[in-house]
Amino acid sequence: MLDYLPRPYPDELLYSVLARGRVHLGVVDQKVFMRMAFGDGKVTAVPDLPSHIDSLVANISYLRKAGPEQLIFKHTLFPLFAPFIPRERKMQLVDAMRGNHGESIHVRSGVSAGKVKPSAWFRICPACLDDMKATFGEYYWPRLWQVTGVEVCPIHGNKLQDSSAAFRALHRHEFTPATPDTCPRLKREIYLLPGQESVADLVKQLLALGDIPSPNYRQWSHFYHNLATQSGAGKGLHVRHSVLTTRFTRAWPTTYLKRIGLVGVNGELSWLEALFRKHRKSFSYLEHILAWIVFRPGESASVILDEANQEPPEKIHAVNQPESCSSQEREKKRAAWMNLIGGKGWKGIKYHREHGYGGLYAWLYRHDRQWFMETNQERHLPRSNHSDIDWAARDRKLARILLGINRKSESISGTPRHSRNWFLLKLPHRASIEHHIDKLPLCKAFFERYTETIAEYQVRRITERLVSAKQSGLWRSRWELERVCGLNRKKLPELTDRFLSWIEVEIHANHF
Repeated sequence: MLDYLPRPYPDELLYSVLARGRVHLGVVDQKVFMRMAFGDGKVTAVPDLPSHIDSLVANISYLRKAGPEQLIFKHTLFPLFAPFIPRERKMQLVDAMRGNHGESIHVRSGVSAGKVKPSAWFRICPACLDDMKATFGEYYWPRLWQVTGVEVCPIHGNKLQDSSAAFRALHRHEFTPATPDTCPRLKREIYLLPGQESVADLVKQLLALGDIPSPNYRQWSHFYHNLATQSGAGKGLHVRHSVLTTRFTRAWPTTYLKRIGLVGVNGELSWLEALFRKHRKSFSYLEHILAWIVFRPGESASVILDEANQEPPEKIHAVNQPESCSSQEREKKRAAWMNLIGGKGWKGIKYHREHGYGGLYAWLYRHDRQWFMETNQERHLPRSNHSDIDWAARDRKLARILLGINRKSESISGTPRHSRNWFLLKLPHRASIEHHIDKLPLCKAFFERYTETIAEYQVRRITERLVSAKQSGLWRSRWELERVCGLNRKKLPELTDRFLSWIEVEIHANHF
């Protein structure tokens, strides 16, 4: 049990507070410190969005008074994500950070799938380090420096530089403190990229906002549609994305956008166009900020978020409403569609959209949506109940494919375990095969005969390693085989253990 933790410094990461606490207590073993702080030695040291916060608060008296929310909003990077995700997901993230299961935090926040990735290293401002030493007597990791997109210190104007401490450490349970060893004395560099000070300032504002309401997707859609109109990129009910892209690329150099991961392989800015369309997903804080700096220069983050929160939360934006047209043209298009769906060659909406009628479908969807959707609901093709499938013929066809896959895999080394799922992934109609395997006796017999158990897979891997060792002239002892094959001797299946024991005897007898 731990009842000591140093008080956080201004804007300090919780990760940094814990790293300093370990140094103050003189605890060398990271897992021992984790058991003291969290009551669990398996907690992962995560700098940006940590978990197990309730467990930590329960052990530290001054944290119990403040509460876990204060740690989350003042000493993690959670405030950067909170305004841009739906309220329900935001509450789920808070619960996950407070709880003892943080596996889904980076997925729910959008970090895992997003374009903006965390820095590889903790970053520092050499001038600020001198100030820390003079004021506090030690270094620490401020939040602002670690935010991707922020490349300049807003206080000194220096370029932020990489330390020698990895942001995602190789050892998952290690809290690395900011020290003279991890923060080497680097030359101060002035960095004057236009707009960089604005990025740092807006990020700083977001970090300081605390728990504020989050606009939903429709509110963000309304906000950006209005922003495009205000910026002179409106065209009736639509948006001229080429105008927005031209203005944006004039403000932000491609080199900077590449560094932060916001330029595609071919130099496209697809995310910018999506930002000004109907929102169906969350965008990162940095994508929002870069757009604000170009199209709402000088505006504070709180004003922009208040404006977005005042947008209608449910009303569908005007850009998605049916467009006006003459009644004569509407009747003409309706008649053409009715002739199509009433004819003998009707094969379903999707088929005809892809075979010459995509333009007619788009026109009716845009100009006569309500009639169009009601009409189509009555003309959906009935779903098949599989009564017309020749299961015997399908069984023979799939069995031949499976045998071919098996023959080909036998000549290739290093393939994954030949499990039933591995074979199924290589077949068409995978879900249908799984659900109707009793109607496919040849496939069922194939799986029973040719799929590998874990022990058989391990024996195959060991054999491949032995063949490779014999060809290279390097003999492998049992422990070497276990290591290169990633096997744990305490958890070996009986077949694998017997095979390795036989190999060991044969090697000692020089039969290999």
